[in-house]
Amino acid sequence: MRILVTGATGVYGRSVVERLHRNGHEVVAMARKPPRALPPGVRFAPADVQDLGAVRAGMEGCEVVVHLAFTVSPVKDRELSRRMNVGGTANVLEAMRDTGARRLVFASSAMTYGANPDNPPLFTEAHEQRPAPDYVYGTDKVAAERLIIDSGVEHVLARTAVTVGRNIDNLLVDIFAAPSIIGIKDVDIRYQLIHQDDIGRFFAFAAEGDRTGPVNVAPPMRAISFRELEDDADMYRRLWRGESVDYDGPIGRFEDLHMADTYDGPAPQVYSVMLGGPKACRVAASPLFDGVYLQPFLTVEAVHNAVTWIREACEEIGRDFSTMRIVQPIVSAPEMSDDETLALAHARMVTYIGQPGMVAMYEKLNGWDPRLADPIRDHEMFRHDPDRVDHHFHREDLIDVARLVPDEWALGTSLHGSLDACVARMQEYKDAGAHEICFYGSNPSDNAALIGAWREHRAARDAHEAPVGASAAG
Repeated sequence: MRILVTGATGVYGRSVVERLHRNGHEVVAMARKPPRALPPGVRFAPADVQDLGAVRAGMEGCEVVVHLAFTVSPVKDRELSRRMNVGGTANVLEAMRDTGARRLVFASSAMTYGANPDNPPLFTEAHEQRPAPDYVYGTDKVAAERLIIDSGVEHVLARTAVTVGRNIDNLLVDIFAAPSIIGIKDVDIRYQLIHQDDIGRFFAFAAEGDRTGPVNVAPPMRAISFRELEDDADMYRRLWRGESVDYDGPIGRFEDLHMADTYDGPAPQVYSVMLGGPKACRVAASPLFDGVYLQPFLTVEAVHNAVTWIREACEEIGRDFSTMRIVQPIVSAPEMSDDETLALAHARMVTYIGQPGMVAMYEKLNGWDPRLADPIRDHEMFRHDPDRVDHHFHREDLIDVARLVPDEWALGTSLHGSLDACVARMQEYKDAGAHEICFYGSNPSDNAALIGAWREHRAARDAHEAPVGASAAG
């Protein structure tokens, strides 16, 4: 299929042209100036999208147009920007009518939704586009979209997130590469970044397909599936073995993915991070993973259950359970005051209670009454965004709410009090089957004395269990 790509020498254009060429299409690369290099067989069509005749000539014989030509850098003359961006889009549409090109894929932007105080945490394609009137780039993108919709042409409006990658040289990347980024105090800002290779894949997919309408092109802000986790681990292992990977599945489509430089040493270990339920533990037992990090704030019994499920899953698939390492993260507040413990354990737990589905998970694994979490999730502080407490508040801000957390929950699953009490709790988790304890929430220096106490405990325990006449080390 012959496909025209406008703006072919820009940030998106280079990736899109390469991907379409690799997929076997006849690609016409249109830009004002010739690129330094093009893939073999790609034809260059010199044209400015403001020149209707040149656009029409370059489009002759093309079935699909990928329209990327758009100025990103600020232009002082707003009318000039409008002629380049909106007028250029109008010329592309007119040339499509003249040449019979049937489908248009347009590079719009997530910036078209605008930066408004009542914006939702995440946008869907159904949300209203409200860029600030003086934001030229956003208003031009919206105007171009309107032209495309009104034209009646078969189209895809790709509203892309900020794009990064090894060859990106645009204004936004310059901002992110600066020594500091200006923000707004006490305002949480979430950035969705997408790699240029994914941009190439998406636009090629859109050009080849038959789906139409607007689409937000950004990484998913959701929990990944077990299948995706396993596929990802499998690809990493294959890449470290020096293999070339072709993949088409739930995490994307990749062709000839490989490491340019291989490493002669041992491959890095791959650990899964799991909540600790039976399904997750079956996945954790896969040979793809060297070990598993369980969820913080699990009771000793919950850890014992998770270890049992992992051991049984290993037996089912014929894996030696001794090759599996199970790590239990535990909030540690050794020899700290009640206020310090409240800030480390209870306030930390508030951020977990605020996460969607987490209370139900703790009910299932720990046997906790979910109603005890209602005063926390319904607290006035979180009325605007109860699902992302840790994105808006530090532990110090949560002290009053932390007092609502049951001690059974926070203290019963953390290390607190005297060193002897902490060591005893650590031993309970070890006896439950955890191979390692990962201190969580406090600083390394806060745990130095506890580490020393644990070593003394282990040495005394080993000496007590050693056979008569044998050394503790033996």
